[in-house]
Amino acid sequence: MFTDNQPALALYNRHGFEVKGQLRDYAMHNGGLTDAYSMARLQHRER
Repeated sequence: MFTDNQPALALYNRHGFEVKGQLRDYAMHNGGLTDAYSMARLQHRER
């Protein structure tokens, strides 16, 4: 997920995902290279 996608980041966080790393200059996006987050949900979380 691109680091500038705040709605997606909020959605992932609500479902228990955490940022585990940041990939620099990962992909072309909006005409330039952009960073992306590596995310994981390592433990099941009760709602």
